[in-house]
Amino acid sequence: MPTFGPTIRKLREGLNKSMKDLANLLGVSVVYISDIERGRRNPPQGEKLHKIAEFLSVSPEEVETWANKERGRVELDLKGDATPVSNAALALASRWDTLSDDEARQIIQILNKENIPWWMK
Repeated sequence: MPTFGPTIRKLREGLNKSMKDLANLLGVSVVYISDIERGRRNPPQGEKLHKIAEFLSVSPEEVETWANKERGRVELDLKGDATPVSNAALALASRWDTLSDDEARQIIQILNKENIPWWMK
């Protein structure tokens, strides 16, 4: 069940902003915004997500998380670099289906450089 669109709608309405306001900001039609809010279209990508975050006064990371959950996938821009960070991202992606819960917790702990969040224990 779609959650990105209804979340965007709820926040937008809470700010007393119209679909037309958001459509103008993104350079798209009101129909496009309506389709997203009703779950008839996938969430937008890239700069549009950042503009939505700014429009709604929430963090871009939060909006990207909602969009990625809706899509059921995560996209990374590796920019063709063969850096250790890019290599780590590719290694994680290639082993995603075989990670144990314990291994996932360890990765989160490394990335957070702190204790594992309570909801992951």
